[in-house]
Amino acid sequence: MEELDKTVVLRVLIAEDEPFQRESLEAMFKSVNSSLFGSVYFDARIVCSADEVLETLRTDVDWQLVMLDIVMPGRRGDEIIGDVRSILGEKVPLLMISAPGTQMAAVHRCLRLGADFFVAKPLHFNVIRNLWQHCMLKHPTLFDGLDELPGAAPEPPSPHQGVASSAPIIASEPCASCDTSRAAELVAQLEALNMTPESTAPNEEDPELALNEEDPGACKQQ
Repeated sequence: MEELDKTVVLRVLIAEDEPFQRESLEAMFKSVNSSLFGSVYFDARIVCSADEVLETLRTDVDWQLVMLDIVMPGRRGDEIIGDVRSILGEKVPLLMISAPGTQMAAVHRCLRLGADFFVAKPLHFNVIRNLWQHCMLKHPTLFDGLDELPGAAPEPPSPHQGVASSAPIIASEPCASCDTSRAAELVAQLEALNMTPESTAPNEEDPELALNEEDPGACKQQ
């Protein structure tokens, strides 16, 4: 159709092991696409493991956004950040999905490894709708064909519907000082939205510690 010819199609590769979360994401992307029809369309593919992400990237590198759940069975999402970056480069935004309980060490480590930003579960409709902004900041030429950009969705009405920020958060070039400040900023945002202060306290004994419990809702490899 003529309308789709004018639409910016953003292909999104998502790793999420929980069946319920995958179903929720599929439903939200479908609803978001309806709300953005004629401007932006998210072509989302949801897989259930880090290994499946890498398998997909070995044969298909045409992606405009990658979203990785941190804690998954087998390889964790944060363990493949470097692999994703080496394959896709820096123009593709890399979003980490975190459950409540994320510590500063986890945020710091993911940013140092090459992640761009965090969102907290559960993901709100407006957060999904605003994902195009991250793609535009990383690769603005993708949107050259649009006559008008879609309006930004308002922030979630409840902090417990959770996202670190409705505005794009793009990490700067890796360095010791800016990486630490960015990690602290993201943790503060997560804490203000859906975490207690105790859950975000940095672990001084193990700076590499992230989320240290396996998710009981892990999906089986399909």
